[in-house]
Amino acid sequence: MDRLRPTLAKAHIPGARIKLLEISGGGGGESPIQLEIMGDDINRINEFAHKTMSIMSDPELVPGTIDIDTNYRLGQPEIHIVPDREKCRDNLVDTRFLTQVVAATFEGLIVSEYRDGAFNYDIRVKSDEQSRKTLGDIEEVTVVNRNGSLIPLPELAAIRYTTGPAQLFRKNRQSMITISCDASGRSSGQVVADIEKHIQPLLAEYPDINIFYGGEIEMMQESFTRMGVALIMAVSLTYMLLAALLESFTQPLIIMASLPLSLIGVFFSLFLMGGTFSIFSIMSIVMLVGLVINNSIIVLDYVNTLRRRGKNRHDAIIEAGSTRLRPILMANLTTVVAMIPLAMGLGWGGEMRAPMAMVQIGGLIAGGGMGLLIVPVIYTLSDDFNNWVKRLLLNE
Repeated sequence: MDRLRPTLAKAHIPGARIKLLEISGGGGGESPIQLEIMGDDINRINEFAHKTMSIMSDPELVPGTIDIDTNYRLGQPEIHIVPDREKCRDNLVDTRFLTQVVAATFEGLIVSEYRDGAFNYDIRVKSDEQSRKTLGDIEEVTVVNRNGSLIPLPELAAIRYTTGPAQLFRKNRQSMITISCDASGRSSGQVVADIEKHIQPLLAEYPDINIFYGGEIEMMQESFTRMGVALIMAVSLTYMLLAALLESFTQPLIIMASLPLSLIGVFFSLFLMGGTFSIFSIMSIVMLVGLVINNSIIVLDYVNTLRRRGKNRHDAIIEAGSTRLRPILMANLTTVVAMIPLAMGLGWGGEMRAPMAMVQIGGLIAGGGMGLLIVPVIYTLSDDFNNWVKRLLLNE
């Protein structure tokens, strides 16, 4: 898409509106960032939308926005006839009768029906074509008041020549204008954060305007919430399973100490490889919960086995670390190497799946490598604390 934009900009196709969208799964695509601006007055919404688009178009305020567009399109010219109630009252003209006269003059009034066998045809009466051909003909319309006098339309109503929207959009029983854009060189979340920051003063000037974010941002917010719940459930279920298998409440916490360490590698790898924190990244973190703690389980289980055989704690930790180091490194390295092609973003849609592999690579390197160093230390401190508590209870 980034390569196509400068080429299409030089195409100079008269009357063409070119918009690039990312389509996945065979369905229709939509812009990643969508601002849904809602309110009761379409004119104020349009005014707010123009100011918002000016902010989004400024690279110093919101860098990275491209393909900024709106669904508000002007349609055909319109004529608004707004009755003046005071003038109508002074001239003895009912406003409802005024609207009927205008409608009958230009649109026609159905007065009867003509029947021809099984078919019925409406009989519509309206002014002749020569009397409703130009804009000036509107000012020539006259209305009969209660006294039988003819009153010109301009003396009873205001005539405005405007251009209305080609299509009206509504949401939650309010008028709506949508501003859409894409992000280049930055993530959608970063762009939205800048937009929110700079339109806050603008919202204070328009208290009747409401803004909601749609498109990819709305989907990401919903997905982040659900994946956050899934992550909490994964950690909780893993802890309960380890507590049941090890018959201890503290040792599962020691094993799971490698999880925070893996997050260091996750964010560091995304930063180095240019990845983004997306829904695929969170999915990979959920899967990482089971992978990272395997290293700690292997080491800690062997430490417990050696201590049951009569070895002291220090020797058991040294032997377990040296014995289990090679299989742990082999397992982690094979997984990391297998993830490298996916992290390179090769193939159709590869740039979307690449963050998933980046998370796995960084998490396994940091969680697996640092876990071998940190978990034995935490195990030692925990064991010292348990021994201290036991001595304290025995002395009492």
